[in-house]
Amino acid sequence: MDTLPFIRESCAVQGKKDFKPLVRLYVSLKAKGDEEEFRQTIIEACEKNLSRFSVPREIIFMDELPHTPLEKVDFMALERLDPTSL
Repeated sequence: MDTLPFIRESCAVQGKKDFKPLVRLYVSLKAKGDEEEFRQTIIEACEKNLSRFSVPREIIFMDELPHTPLEKVDFMALERLDPTSL
């Protein structure tokens, strides 16, 4: 999803909600804007390009995604995050 012009970087992780698995997408933006509009654009792009089970059920916007010492997005740190605490 980094191909959308307003996304700086993103990372999809496996999550759970109500004991059911889901795909959760964490996104940092290049600039502030209408998050609901961005969310809808991301969902539309995912539905067009991904299989149904790969489309994120939750999209969480963050100022910056966590990184490993090698400057890669730390997906394991994202998996450990409780999205309700953000």
